[in-house]
Amino acid sequence: MPRLNQAVVEVEASPYQVVRLGEALLGCANELKQFSLAQGRSMVPRFAETVRELYPETAEEPGAAMDLVQHPVMLRNRMQQAVNDAQAQIQAAIDEQRAQERAKKRWWEVWKN
Repeated sequence: MPRLNQAVVEVEASPYQVVRLGEALLGCANELKQFSLAQGRSMVPRFAETVRELYPETAEEPGAAMDLVQHPVMLRNRMQQAVNDAQAQIQAAIDEQRAQERAKKRWWEVWKN
C-alpha cells in the first residue's frame, strides 16, 4: 500500500514543465470531483482504476474521492509562486524572441510581422 501522505519529492523542471505540472494538478482535482459525482466513472484512461488502486475505499464509496480533492489543490497552492515565476520566465523569453525578430526587420519591410 502506497504511503502518499509521507512522500517527499524534489523535482528539477523547466519553466514550461512547472506550468504544465500546475495545470496537471488542477486537472487531477477536477477529475477527482468528476469521479465522485459520476459514481466512480472517468473519461480519463485508467484514472478510475488508479484511484481505486491507490484508495481502495473509493471502490465501495466513489464519493470518498471528494475528500481527496484537497491534496492536489493544496499542492498547487503551495506551488503558486513557482508557477507564477515560470510563467513570467516563459513570457520574458517570448518577448525577447519577438524583439530579436523585430530587430532583424529592415525599415522598409513594414508589412512583415
